[in-house]
Amino acid sequence: MKPASSSLFALAAAALHAALIALAINGLRAGQHNVPPRRPAQVQVQLLREQPKAAEKSPATPVQPEPLPQRPVHEHKPRTIPKPKPQPREQPAAPAKTPEAPAPTAQPSPDAAPAPARSNNTAPPAPAATAPAAPVKRGVFVDPTYLATETEKWYPRQAKRYGDQGTVLLHVTVSPAGRAEKVELKKGSGYPLLDTAAIDLAKSITYRPATLDGKPVSDSFNLPVTFQLHD
Repeated sequence: MKPASSSLFALAAAALHAALIALAINGLRAGQHNVPPRRPAQVQVQLLREQPKAAEKSPATPVQPEPLPQRPVHEHKPRTIPKPKPQPREQPAAPAKTPEAPAPTAQPSPDAAPAPARSNNTAPPAPAATAPAAPVKRGVFVDPTYLATETEKWYPRQAKRYGDQGTVLLHVTVSPAGRAEKVELKKGSGYPLLDTAAIDLAKSITYRPATLDGKPVSDSFNLPVTFQLHD
């Protein structure tokens, strides 16, 4: 059943129901007032046939446009933008220094009392304490002329006969009295007779002892003894 015919039947049914309800109400009223009931009105319902609608036209199929030729896509390479070089900042110019005004000198007031004059009886400053002088030390001394004379005396005759000559180096420790306390052979001459004669010579002679602040003290030194033949 089509929608139009169903709507017409619904309207007709509604009208019948309304007429029946109206008749029922009138009947009740007539019964109450002894009024003969009215004849029900004849209601004619005419069904109208639904005219067939014109055949709906089928929608025309849309014409699809022909696809346009696609253009070749070129790959765009990203452009590298060079970073700007940092420019040196301009330093603000130093403000010019304004010349400072001279400070006003205080002038003595006429009512102020004069300052008392300094007395000349002040004690002189104490002299600075002088550092103690370093002790003065003098080493052992032997007169070269005296040593040459003693060496000639102690020259062995046998060594002279064989022509032995040379220098002996000794290490001598001298007492405050100027005598040899210890004699050591530091370097020999190559001839045992000359080495022994030099040691005996060092033990026999008298020295000027070493001094510390003018006082004689014990000290040691190196003593060379040279044996040499003369024409």
